[in-house]
Amino acid sequence: TYTLSCTGPGGNIDRSVNVNVEQSPPSVSLDAAPLDVAFGASTQLTWTSTAATSCAAFGDWSGSKSASGSETISNLQQDSTFRLVCSGPGGTGSNIVAVTVQSAPAPTISLSADPSSVAADGSTTLSWSTTNATSCTAAGGWSGTRGASGSEVVGPLSSDTSFSLICDGPGGESSQTVLVTVDSDAPSVTISASPSNVSFGGRTQITWSSEGAKTHV
Repeated sequence: TYTLSCTGPGGNIDRSVNVNVEQSPPSVSLDAAPLDVAFGASTQLTWTSTAATSCAAFGDWSGSKSASGSETISNLQQDSTFRLVCSGPGGTGSNIVAVTVQSAPAPTISLSADPSSVAADGSTTLSWSTTNATSCTAAGGWSGTRGASGSEVVGPLSSDTSFSLICDGPGGESSQTVLVTVDSDAPSVTISASPSNVSFGGRTQITWSSEGAKTHV
């Protein structure tokens, strides 16, 4: 308020004028580093504000925030938008930043058979490992749900057999197949003991048979 008082032969007079000062609205600065991240990676948000008494987060983060600070956003799996709104005596101000998330990689599968060639009625050990997979299913010569890694004995095998593993993940589906061949000309042997459990000093009878064998050891 400004007042002016004037005096003259005719007396005194006062006049006043009021000037209203408006508060500036808050200014908000919001940044993300990095702005382009790999699937499942993190980014760090950093912000500052002026003339603000309170701030709140919106979009892909939430909650009350201080007038300035930083925060790590982890495990990003899709493009994300972060908005910060700050309030003060002069009103509100806001800022927004967008982070691009790269597509998830497809699952990778390593599947092997040891041995890869067996005699008739023989068995083999399948071994596998995966990356970026959330579930796996066996197909072909085996079936059912499998873990992301493991090993399993399969057999007896009477003919060439393909074993497939199909895995799903955020980045899609992948599959791997291994072929186990059966050598029909190789000897096959069966052997058994009766009884299979005996007392000390006891006896058991061993019975065996073979096909395609020339000698026995």
